[in-house]
Amino acid sequence: MTYHKKELKMKILETTYDLINQKGYRDVSIRMIARKLSVSPTAIYRHYKSYADLMKHVIQKAEIIFSDYLILNLDNNTPLFDKLSVMAENYISFCLEYATLYDLMFISEYTPITCQQDMICDLGTQGMDYLISTIDAIIRTENLHVEVERLLTQFWAYIQGYSYLIRFHHFEIDKHLLDQSIKDIIGGWK
Repeated sequence: MTYHKKELKMKILETTYDLINQKGYRDVSIRMIARKLSVSPTAIYRHYKSYADLMKHVIQKAEIIFSDYLILNLDNNTPLFDKLSVMAENYISFCLEYATLYDLMFISEYTPITCQQDMICDLGTQGMDYLISTIDAIIRTENLHVEVERLLTQFWAYIQGYSYLIRFHHFEIDKHLLDQSIKDIIGGWK
């Protein structure tokens, strides 16, 4: 199959994304992608310097989906605490429904945090902006004595850890526990 140069680059990214979503990043190779596209592995390396570079671009694509997922079922009329609760539930749902992408984004060797020399995690996505502005509003409304970054880090670490327990240790999702834990995180700064 012949592709236009820009079309091939996009097709490589889409095919890689689809294969990772189906099989997981550990089971996808450059050869597999090339075979699926009926091109040589060299054609892929003309567009992406390495497998890690290709994974970086897949993560960027996945971050947009994750960002949109984070703010599902939210509007400006949702009370502040409920916004955090819904975003936490959305994070957990993403972790379960897009498990292979979640692994690539958050627990692989290609995770932006583990590749600090080439950070790509985009905190400027719509979902992250919404989360940050919600935390900022909670800090101001509740008169909390904490910086946005610190509360964001605690919230994020809790949700990521809880998601991990649900997914890998078969914990049940407990809405009451989730809400109470978020309240405890916030309450610790009054």
